Amino acid sequence: MLELNLTLAEMLGVVRSQLIKHPFSAFIHPEDQAIYYRHRKRVIDAKQQHVDELRLNRADGTHLWVRIETRVISETEADGDTLLMAVSDITERKTHEIELHLAKEKAEADSRAKSAFLANMSHELHTPLNAIIGFSGLMHENMRGDLSEEQQQFVKNILNAGRKLLLMVDDMLDMSNIEAGFTRLEIHPFKPVEILKTALTLYNEKAKARDIQLLFETSGEVGLIQADLSKIKQVLFNLLSNAIKFTPDGGKITVNLSSSDNDIEFSVSDSGIGISQEDLSRLFQPLQQLEETLTKNYEGIGSGLFLSKKIVEMHGGEIKVTSELGKGSTFSFSIPRRMEGKEESSYE
Repeated sequence: MLELNLTLAEMLGVVRSQLIKHPFSAFIHPEDQAIYYRHRKRVIDAKQQHVDELRLNRADGTHLWVRIETRVISETEADGDTLLMAVSDITERKTHEIELHLAKEKAEADSRAKSAFLANMSHELHTPLNAIIGFSGLMHENMRGDLSEEQQQFVKNILNAGRKLLLMVDDMLDMSNIEAGFTRLEIHPFKPVEILKTALTLYNEKAKARDIQLLFETSGEVGLIQADLSKIKQVLFNLLSNAIKFTPDGGKITVNLSSSDNDIEFSVSDSGIGISQEDLSRLFQPLQQLEETLTKNYEGIGSGLFLSKKIVEMHGGEIKVTSELGKGSTFSFSIPRRMEGKEESSYE
């Protein structure tokens, strides 16, 4: 015998007498029938309470999501077990969940499409840019005949512009790959102090050209770490490049490497223009430059800090900044010494 209350009838938009004429399964959405029969079997076989979510058909042709909670209240061999089922309307919550799921799927599809577009665009741009850089480089070196001083300057401008554009294209591709989770780490042991030596070689002349004092310091014996060497270089070089870019002539930059039992930390301190407190929260967002004056006076698409933050997070680390407008900034990032049991890792 089937006993049903008025609340369920109201939920389905029928009168109680109509509900009693049909088995409960008749009101279940066709696609959820299998869920219901598995639900009943599990309750009867295990003699334990069980919960599921499924859809019921309403009289007006719509459906509602419900939570069914069923248990055995009496056991008889002759007539079978007597079941008690509680039915709760969860349509609002389920609809919200479905909307969130669809929105997530759309966002992921959009991200994949954007990444595919940027990857293709990067490939298409690399070919003509490499030709521009290659041929202008040959002309600049007078390998295809002597040029006048004015022509030399024109060719140099073309060469520099091509190189800068290529770096911007590569940065955009890196951003897209990291956001889509395509970037992978190659974890190997290395000495982080070697990165400081490389940085000194690369940036010392740039600093000297503007009379900027560039200091490298280490605090104690750092030893070996397990990380992606090229990615850690990318982060440090980006912070150092920014420090040189935003430090006026005659200023000072200090790069420090320190360590603890579990972590290592790089920091880059400068006597540059500094950052206002209201702008600090926007620092690590993609394609952000902080003020219109910076966009006019300093080159770049604002991708470096975003990429640096993501790379550090991929290593399980943290990047921080302290700054005061007009007095300089200190950017620091720390990463674990080891990524246990990993030869390779992905960011998702």
